Amino acid sequence: MSAYIVANGQRVEGWEMVEINREHAVYYYSYMRLRASENTDAGASPPTFSLYPGDPVNAYLAGQKVIQGSVMSRQVVYNKQIHSVEIIVVSPAQNLDAATVDADPGQYVNQTIKQIVPEVCKKAGVNVRFVGDLSGTDKPFSRISEQIGERIIDFVLRLAQMRQLHPSDDENGNLLLGRADNIGSTSGAVLREGDNIEQARLLINYDYGADYLRKKGHQPGDDETNGTQSSEVMYEGKVANYKGPSRRRTEHMPEVGDITDAQLNWKHAINIMQLPMFEIVITVPGWLTDSGKLWILEYMGDKPKPISVFSPMLLPRDGGQISGLLVRAVKHHQSNEMGTLTEITCATQASLGEDALHTKDAGSYINPPGGPGTAR
Repeated sequence: MSAYIVANGQRVEGWEMVEINREHAVYYYSYMRLRASENTDAGASPPTFSLYPGDPVNAYLAGQKVIQGSVMSRQVVYNKQIHSVEIIVVSPAQNLDAATVDADPGQYVNQTIKQIVPEVCKKAGVNVRFVGDLSGTDKPFSRISEQIGERIIDFVLRLAQMRQLHPSDDENGNLLLGRADNIGSTSGAVLREGDNIEQARLLINYDYGADYLRKKGHQPGDDETNGTQSSEVMYEGKVANYKGPSRRRTEHMPEVGDITDAQLNWKHAINIMQLPMFEIVITVPGWLTDSGKLWILEYMGDKPKPISVFSPMLLPRDGGQISGLLVRAVKHHQSNEMGTLTEITCATQASLGEDALHTKDAGSYINPPGGPGTAR
């Protein structure tokens, strides 16, 4: 299998190492890291590998497009023994890290996240797509204000928290905002000890978990909504998938809103709390699934498939099997030393989707009883 990029109208290949990474929720832009040797001898012809920051790039693995973006960094090292260059390509969503909101005039009244975010991101050359379960996203904000000096990504994520949406991107350079549909526990693939698992690690971590979460805020007052009804908005509930000691948490909503806003923000916070609580990282050989598609494309698309893991060494309870997981991140790697590998990070549905209260068929590790939240 080969990796190549198309830059400035030319195909460039011949890498010693290639790595591409994409994640849901934690990061919102993909990157591709490439390393090769180039000829820097005096009097030699110009090197074919002469990419510079700013060059537009389309990158391919096994003939399938995985990233559209630009060169962000070029690092060259040479001495008497080595002549090496490393290139990092990033998707356009990385622009949102550096660009700030205009804050002129910087206010949006009675507009939805679908109306606000694409217009703001467009100023940084980034297109936005909303994917997956989008219930609640058509609810308008009464008023949203940009802050001078605020990075665009911080502004976007502030609104995304209020609509239970998580960021990622796709192979065409679009920023994605969405949440996983309730996909159940049927599996598109099984990662099996002694079969297709080359290496695995499991982390169950309750360092920042809590058993009860309360979201508090306020909403604008008017003739019908005033006094305590306006000044005290709260949604609270138990946190499922947590078995540690009792630890209650109270957080303020990042924006003003009514009880529906508070509930969506509560669910988003539950998702984020679940992310570090349960994680399985598995390395499999090659880049392709049984269907011939790249893991990064088949399991991190608009409609992610659930995945199952069978590993008694990781999961001695429940017969060693856990089903209904989602792929949170994929890293494809190829090098002379390690060959061609894919690292797949699996998380619970409760960390990425609407199913924030229970994780279906997830085994006794992470499926204690939980209840719905309540509005006050």
